[in-house]
Parts: sequence; C-alpha cells; structure tokens
Amino acid sequence: MKMKNSLALLFITLTLIFVLVFYSYPLMGHDYRMFLPTLSDYHYAWENFSVFFIQFSPQRCNGIPVWANPVGTLFSITHFLALFFNDITVLVAYITLIISVSFWGTLKFQETLKTKKYFRNYFSFAWCLQGYIVARAIVGHVPFIAIGLWPLYCHFLLQNPKNKKQFLFQVTIFSILYAHDFYSGNTYLCAMFPLAFAFLIFILWYNDFEINFKQSFKKFLFGIILASLIVLPKVLAVISFSQNFQRNTPFVNVGILKGLEYTVMSLFFPIPLNYAQMTSWPYGNWESINFMFPGFFIFMFATSLMKMNENKKILLSLFGLIIVGAFISSGIYAGIISQIPIVKSFHVNPRWMPIISLALFALAIAYCNKTNIPKWTRYALLTLVILPPIFTRDNRDLFVIYRYHDGYYPLENRLAYCYEPVFGYGLELMPRKFTPEGRYLDPRCYLGKHKCTDYLLPKNLNRDLEMYKLEKFNN
Repeated sequence: MKMKNSLALLFITLTLIFVLVFYSYPLMGHDYRMFLPTLSDYHYAWENFSVFFIQFSPQRCNGIPVWANPVGTLFSITHFLALFFNDITVLVAYITLIISVSFWGTLKFQETLKTKKYFRNYFSFAWCLQGYIVARAIVGHVPFIAIGLWPLYCHFLLQNPKNKKQFLFQVTIFSILYAHDFYSGNTYLCAMFPLAFAFLIFILWYNDFEINFKQSFKKFLFGIILASLIVLPKVLAVISFSQNFQRNTPFVNVGILKGLEYTVMSLFFPIPLNYAQMTSWPYGNWESINFMFPGFFIFMFATSLMKMNENKKILLSLFGLIIVGAFISSGIYAGIISQIPIVKSFHVNPRWMPIISLALFALAIAYCNKTNIPKWTRYALLTLVILPPIFTRDNRDLFVIYRYHDGYYPLENRLAYCYEPVFGYGLELMPRKFTPEGRYLDPRCYLGKHKCTDYLLPKNLNRDLEMYKLEKFNN
C-alpha cells in the first residue's frame, strides 16, 4: 500500500510537470531555444558521422563552443540519450528519470533522518514539485531540475557506513552524481551545494539529530576531491574559454528589506501574484518562485508560536534561515562578487536561494518528528502543494515555436534569433556578428587566433547534413 501511494504521487508529479511544460506545445519556454537544438547537435553528429565528442557546433549562432561552454551538456545523461532519440523524447525521458530518482532519493534521505513514516511521501512529493524545479522545467532550464537529487546526495553523505567498502561506495556515488551536475551545465548547482550542505549540517546539529557529523564531513571532503578530479578536464576548458569572454552583468543590489520581502513571500505565500509588479523585483517569474512545502511552513510557524517554549529551536532556526535567504536574494554583497572573475557573471540573486533549501527541509522534518501532527493533516497540505505550480507558467515566456523537421536551425536561426549567454545576454561579446546568409563561422574565430573563414551551409540541414565534412564538427 505504501509503495502504491509513492507511485501514485510520483505519477501525479510527473503528469503535472509535463502538462505545464507542454500545455502550449508547440510554443515552449524561452530557453528551449538553446536546450533543444543542443540535443539535435549531438543526435545528428552521431547519426551521420558517429561523432561522440563535439568541440564546436555549426548549427546555432553561426557556430558556438560545446565542450568549453559552461552550460554545455556534453558527457551528461541528456547527451547520451540524445545519441539515440530526438530532442523531445530526450526531454521527456530526462525529466522522468531525474524526478523519479529524486522522489526515491528523498524517501531514502528521510529514512536517514527518521522522518515519521506517514509524512515521508508528502515531503517527497512536495520537494519534487518545488518552484525551483517546476518553473525551470517550464521555461527551459532543464538541467536545473537536478536539484531534486540533493536529498539523495545527502543520504549518501549522512548515512552511517557499515564498513570501509560501503564508505567508499557512498563517497564514489556522491562524487559521480555531483560531477554530473557540472557536465550537465549546472555550474550554479555545483557552486550552491557545498553551502547548502553546510547549512543543512548546522540545522541538524542545532535541532539534535543523531548524525555522525565527523564522518559525514569526511565523506563530503573526499567526495568533493574525487568529483573535482572527474570534472577537471571540462573545468580547464571552461576557464580557458571564459577568460576570453567575461560577461559584465553584475549582481543587482535590491536591498535587504526587499530581499526579506521576496524570501518571505516565496516561502510562505506561493500564490498567483505578480511578484515583479508588487515588489519591483528585477527578475522574471522563473527566477523568483522558489517555494518549498507551501502550507507546511505556515502550519509549522503558527503552531510553533502557540507552543513557543517547546518549539524555541524550530522558530529560531526558521527566522535565521529567512534572514539568510534575505541576505542571499538582496545582493548587498554585489560589490565583492563583482571583483571575482567568471563568478561575477553568476548575477541572478534569487537563483542562489536553494542554498537554504536543504536546511528548510531538515527543519520541516525536525518539526514533524517533534510534534504530534494528525495523519489527516498531510492530505490537507497536499492540495497546497499541487495548486502553486499551476500558477508558475507565464504565457509571456512561451515564445519558442518548436518545429523539429523544418527547422529551428541555421537558415532561420541567424543572430537575430540566436541566444547564447556565453557571449553575453545581448551577444555583446560575439566576435563577429554578421556572416553571409547560409554560412557559418570557423569556430576558431571566437578565440581570435585564426583568420575568420565562412563555411557553406546546406539548404536543409536535417536532410543534407552528410554534405558536412567530419572535421567541420571538430575544427
């Protein structure tokens, strides 16, 4: 029965996400203009030339870097899937895989923290439908949904190993999963997880969880070192390329009070309100909706106030995390960040809010374990999980027309249609912005180390890709 409940909630989760992503098909979220053609790059290079490793692609924006691109997905799950399937099939398969593993991993994480059994399915369901996952799946930030795997990472790091072999196994699995974040273009998630884990450990310690913190820290340290070795080749390529094209888009300082307002609204009131209009928030709705466990925090806050003496640590932890969230989203540290090369272009303040997400999750579990919550409460709270994601869609963001066979490709996808943030959001760093129609650049032009040459594009890339020579994918 418990397994049936888990599968039913997982099915509802996936159904809701897919309905929201494909509701306006063939109109899709704006960043699918970058994600879907990337998958096609892999598919056609493999299908026509048996090419697995692609340094540059001629298919978009007159030719762009693939391997050295910070948001490139080479050697990721999406890359491997794209070798055999078309891009929409890959999208569906990837979301299904990541959300399914996330749901299971969140259940395992709760076993480690000894969450009350009748609340485990609810928390897994709520975690997988958080705004950071749903809103990004809608808008086309598909790699970001891997944040759903964070509880699984923590399960391996916090679980007590029975022997050295199990210790090594847990460290290795964590390292591979964490390294995959980087290979799938998740530079933000890679930067955020160590801080998120640190806040989680503090909340677990402060709220008296029985965890071997010394051993967990040791596993985390070894895991980070191993993961760093795994991603080193791509890190070197990204640094080498990014040094030539450093974006000047700094963090926005919106002020600590506005940051506090955003943090409270995004955690406690995830209802269909126009945050940008109400608060003059400078980011799109896909950046400003980060709700988790909607309704549960209101319930936890209200009941903890009524029993303040008993739940003092819960309340202090919650207030502390809200203040940290306000600090993160405010961007008042913009002056410091703007001095750090490469990192300074990670400018979207609320995108860093998940740093407190694992700590908030642990706090919800601490409250659940400490308080005698009636079982029926979870059913009432389920409705407050399902409703908010429905309002994360904004039709103003859905302007990518997906046409697989007759093409969102070179002859149409000139620089007027091009979106490649590695060259700046307005393509201000693009070395050469115009080429004769039907041609693309020698990718070495981007590094300024080779005379720029135009190559001829076929009239229809999908049918005539065999006209390309193999070396043109890997010059």
